[in-house]
Amino acid sequence: MIAELQGEEQQKVEEPTQVLTRAEFCRRNKISLSTLHQLNKRGAGPAIMLVGTNSIRITFQAEREWQRAREKEYASAARQLERERQSARMSQLGKRGAASPEHPQRKRMAAKGRRT
Repeated sequence: MIAELQGEEQQKVEEPTQVLTRAEFCRRNKISLSTLHQLNKRGAGPAIMLVGTNSIRITFQAEREWQRAREKEYASAARQLERERQSARMSQLGKRGAASPEHPQRKRMAAKGRRT
């Protein structure tokens, strides 16, 4: 029983130090390697660590942080899109209302005998 608990504790300690290759990261996140390169060029890729002279690895923690950042980015973009849609809709409604013969200003002008 104690040996089992120690083994579980050891696994918990080891998880944060485990790393992924770029290919493993791409498979886990369902993106292509070229997409990962483009993200890295934009500065939107995960944090990487260099192992040796040419081996690039990504920690699980870096992967989680990258996923959270993408989620925040998506939510922010979705909110902005919704605001733009709402603004466009309100603008359309305002123009339609102003052009309507039932608009209060048009009624006042008609009552005074002016053309609208």
